[in-house]
Amino acid sequence: MEHRKIHPHCPNENAEIERYYRTLRELADPLEVDDYTTLLEFVKQRIRFSNFERYHSAIGYVTPYAWDSGKAEVILASRKRKMQKAKERLIKANFERIEKEKLFQHRKAA
Repeated sequence: MEHRKIHPHCPNENAEIERYYRTLRELADPLEVDDYTTLLEFVKQRIRFSNFERYHSAIGYVTPYAWDSGKAEVILASRKRKMQKAKERLIKANFERIEKEKLFQHRKAA
């Protein structure tokens, strides 16, 4: 990793870390944080939540851990199979409903 300095007052040059710091400032309530160890534990909890529990839309609604560990493909394939099965069940239910309506209309007309 290469260390490089950015120009003063140019946060766009290092947007990712600037956004990270802003998020931490927004999440950390000064009234909840009494000392450094409390702050450190709070930051650890937020990072753990973001990496292992929160689904991120930019990576297909999986966690960063799943994405980095290669589990995302399995998760996405499983979702796709479930959606296909649900679609097939819906189509079958609609055909059955239409057939029942046709049968009812036929009996009503006779």
